Amino acid sequence: MVATITEFQRGKLDVITGSAHFKVRFKSIVFKPYKNEVLMAEVSQATEQGFFCNAGPLEMLVSTHHIPSDYLFNPADKEYVKDDEQKMIKKGSHCRVRIIGMTVDTDKIVAVATMLGPYLGVTN
Repeated sequence: MVATITEFQRGKLDVITGSAHFKVRFKSIVFKPYKNEVLMAEVSQATEQGFFCNAGPLEMLVSTHHIPSDYLFNPADKEYVKDDEQKMIKKGSHCRVRIIGMTVDTDKIVAVATMLGPYLGVTN
């Protein structure tokens, strides 16, 4: 995302193609996730196969194999509930996850993440 344009010069017209070319300097905000990076994410959807969460523009899937075994899926409320019923994974919940794999397309990045490990899990 371009945050600010710091400098730009007058454009030049290419008479053959009709394209205009401008020299522009700008400051931008970039996000490049890495494998094994730990991120805070917000749950966007919970299903029987796992849940989807977002960390900024990055969409991640946490499958049931990567959710601790003491969380059980409740299909009526579409949420995962811990045995002691103190913590839930549902739409809007915040959790700390670790990226274990990624697919990069031209317009978006999709990742697979895990909640298994020290300091990972639901934070609210």
